[in-house]
Amino acid sequence: MKFKENTIYVVVFTFIITFIFVFVLSFVYLNVKDRIKRNNELFEIKAILNSANIDYKDDNEAYQIFKNNLSKQIIENNILYTANINNTKLYIILFSGKGLWGNIYGAIGVNSDFTKIIGIDFISQNETPGLGGRISEKWFKEQFVDEKLDNFKIKFNYAGGIGDYDKNNSQVDGISGATITTKSLEKMINEYLNIYKKIIIQD
Repeated sequence: MKFKENTIYVVVFTFIITFIFVFVLSFVYLNVKDRIKRNNELFEIKAILNSANIDYKDDNEAYQIFKNNLSKQIIENNILYTANINNTKLYIILFSGKGLWGNIYGAIGVNSDFTKIIGIDFISQNETPGLGGRISEKWFKEQFVDEKLDNFKIKFNYAGGIGDYDKNNSQVDGISGATITTKSLEKMINEYLNIYKKIIIQD
């Protein structure tokens, strides 16, 4: 009888604790979900602006620049932004594809005649920290700034390196020890550039 009572006590106690825990989590989520949504939106907006080398001082300015200067198109289920900054027209292409451990989601800016990359940034990626995850590091992304496109394509050095800053060779260094990430990123970027080249050139 005593064993039965102890069992009932444990079950009831566990149920109460679980209920309280779930209730508290739900309450917290309901109070922060709008903030989380806003932060995620701002993170994507800033990545898009970064890929076009558009400067901003803070979150509010980033949001206002994005709202006032960029227009969005959905073409074949893909997203393209057109920006007019200081009377200069450029395009931001959102791209995604499978990396080593998950999807890589980013933005790449190109000039109006599609002859060079303006910049690149990443919205999300789950590559290995210290290896493929280094695509989010500043040195890697800076290689793309003002890099010339060769027949609408960019080439990656699979052996990796410390950064290729020759802006006329249409090439960037990949990440040493992260061949799969490097090859995947090169493939997805060039696929998206190819998708939009005719649309942009004919615009």
